[in-house]
Amino acid sequence: MNDVDYKSIVNDAVLKLGLAVQRRDQAEIEITKLRQLISATVNMLPEQERAAFDRQIDEVLKADKAKSSSLVQAIRAMLQATSRNKWLTVSQMRNCLVTSGFDFSDYQSEPLASVSTTMKRMKPEEVETTSIEGVTAYRWKGVGRFPRLKKDK
Repeated sequence: MNDVDYKSIVNDAVLKLGLAVQRRDQAEIEITKLRQLISATVNMLPEQERAAFDRQIDEVLKADKAKSSSLVQAIRAMLQATSRNKWLTVSQMRNCLVTSGFDFSDYQSEPLASVSTTMKRMKPEEVETTSIEGVTAYRWKGVGRFPRLKKDK
């Protein structure tokens, strides 16, 4: 009979998770520092050279923003489409997005990690959270999908 040491497996996985979170946090700090350095230094360049770098910077930031904003939009749409009485955990949201055809192929981290991070960053006016059997669950509480029209006076 094969004895599997699950405690050791979980312990190793928790350690790896901690290291991964630490690396992610360090990467975010590095990104912030680089953005500040570039912003301060690019202004020292002559106007013509600055324009070329501005285009390069815009391309990098546009790709990053498009990736994160499309996931946010997909999560918002899924929460809005779900019944107001139904709570969704991060894994349920990931499954809904995969089922709906959301493309995670451009994401470097696992879909579950990307969805988790995105959902945790959502505004409290948009979503409310609860704990179901020790797992955080989310549901839409913000204004509906369609903003209310102001009445003419």
